[in-house]
Amino acid sequence: PGIYYRLIDAGNRRFTNTILILTTMLCLFFVYQAANLFVTNDPLSYFRTDRQLIKDVHTMHEELSGMKMFFITLESEQDKAFQYPENINKLAEIQKFLDRQGIFDRSVSIADHLSLVNREFHAGNQNAYRVPRSREQVAQYLLFFHRDDIESYLSHDMQRANIVVRNNVTDSRTLNQHIAELEEVVNKIAGKDINGYVVGENLMINRAAETLMKGQVKSLVILLVVVFLLMSVMFTSLKGGFIAVIPSMIPIILMFGVMGLFDISLNPGTAMVAVIAIGIAVDGTIHLFSRYNDVCRRVSDNRQAVRDTVKHEVMPVVATSLSLAVGFGVLLFSNFTVIAQFGAMSALTMLFSIYANLMITPIIMSKVRLVGLYE
Repeated sequence: PGIYYRLIDAGNRRFTNTILILTTMLCLFFVYQAANLFVTNDPLSYFRTDRQLIKDVHTMHEELSGMKMFFITLESEQDKAFQYPENINKLAEIQKFLDRQGIFDRSVSIADHLSLVNREFHAGNQNAYRVPRSREQVAQYLLFFHRDDIESYLSHDMQRANIVVRNNVTDSRTLNQHIAELEEVVNKIAGKDINGYVVGENLMINRAAETLMKGQVKSLVILLVVVFLLMSVMFTSLKGGFIAVIPSMIPIILMFGVMGLFDISLNPGTAMVAVIAIGIAVDGTIHLFSRYNDVCRRVSDNRQAVRDTVKHEVMPVVATSLSLAVGFGVLLFSNFTVIAQFGAMSALTMLFSIYANLMITPIIMSKVRLVGLYE
């Protein structure tokens, strides 16, 4: 305990400004890195890349089409709207845009089927691979298909047509960006008389993943506000609230910065780490404040009271945080990536909380005199 105390005390007394400046620069750097943080809910990311399941998925993607699917639907109130070549060509235009995006594996629509039949009616001439130019030809070509063959692409009343899009995009952020771009183009090509939709179960799940980030930010803000109010009431001053919030925010900033720096996604596992970080950091801060108030009853010198507080609390804070870090670190050996990431980030956050509580909090406490509610 003596060695830890002397090191911390020497740092806080001799290098106060240096510590504060370096901490501020470090936080700014990691805030910048946190901008790279992305959300994903891909179940395949829960497994390590060397697993056979992941290899099989990549093989399917390379040799066939992607295993994920969504639909682009065009719908019109006009009778047999998609028996008209001009409307079917809108499907083909959207498919050309999908090819230009270069992220989706394959798209299929009734336009492809009709183009294939039209080509074969012209002796396999590749230049004839296009949608027939008259409504009558379209009607005749459709007679070659059994209803079961085209029900996924064309409704029985021909007022609704689908483009089936297969892909292997696992990152919800990347997929949502391209879907937003696609929706804009679909509405533009469809025009005023036709409604365009981009739908699919996979897209619904990905949009839900985006709410994970919003919910995380909202819950953290609420929790920090509650901590601020409680500590402000405890010390009858807003200063007490600010001092309690600062060591709680530092581990969170550093944690999100590390995730952004090393491309660790925000998933159901890592989303819980920030709340744990606040709990551990606030717990250590409350222990320091409690001891500080007790020491202030016997010591009139504020700086000496802070040093005595750190001397008595350094071992409990270090021992508790290190024990938790080792406990969470064991999860690194998990075969599930999401569990391993949760363990790694939780362990790292415990170490960040030691630094915040024993280096930053004492510096602030030495500069601000706090009075407890009971005093």
